[in-house]
Parts: sequence; structure tokens; C-alpha cells
Amino acid sequence: MAGVLAVVDHLTEPLDTPDGRAAVVVRNELTIQDGLASLIQRAAAAGLVDVSVAPLTAASWIQGLVDGLFGRTSLDPSFDPREQVPVMKLILTRFLRPWVSTQPRQPPIESFPHLGPATAGCKSPAFHLLRAIAS
Repeated sequence: MAGVLAVVDHLTEPLDTPDGRAAVVVRNELTIQDGLASLIQRAAAAGLVDVSVAPLTAASWIQGLVDGLFGRTSLDPSFDPREQVPVMKLILTRFLRPWVSTQPRQPPIESFPHLGPATAGCKSPAFHLLRAIAS
């Protein structure tokens, strides 16, 4: 248990520590996020990716997927992230590809109205997460 608590201490140390380890991690994450957002913005301007999700939002989701790829190994030791990279690339390709349809485009998730009281009794955690996102 002491080892786990030591890791937690390391991961949660304040950003203003003398050695700045946490600050470096945050700075790296922000640099990667900004770089991804810039690439997505340029690709969107060229018509190569979907423009309905803001580049910074898309970059955050990409980072979350990558984090999840590695985080999954802590829950499932048989999960090999290297074997899953092609699946993640497929997911990202489908997420980013430009919208092509003869049907009217659905509005971006940011414009969905708050889901009403008729759904208040739903016990699904996933539903409540989606409800919070949509509100």
C-alpha cells in the first residue's frame, strides 16, 4: 500500500514544486494538445476532416483515447496496447473523416438541448454521462 500511496503522491504533487515534474507533464500535454489541434484545424481547412467538432475538443478526445489505450493495461493485464493501435487508428479515422451524406447533418453535440425530466428515472451511468455532456 505504501508504494501505491507514493505513486499517488508523485502524480498529485503541486505544479509549483522545485523540480517541476508535474509542470513538465502538464506542459507536455498542452503542447501535444495544441499541436494536434493545429493539425486538425489545417486538415479541416483543406476539407480533409470533419469540421463539426472544434479542433481543440477533437485533440482532447484523441489524447483521451491514447491515454485509455495505455490505462486499459492496468485493468486487463492481457491487453496489449501495441496490438490495439490499428483499432485506435480506425476509430480516429472514422471520428475525423469529413461528413459525406445525402441526409441533413445532425447538429453538433454542443447544440443539443438539455434532456428533460422524462429521463430522470434512468439508472444507467452511461446515460447520465451523455445527459451531462448534452446539457
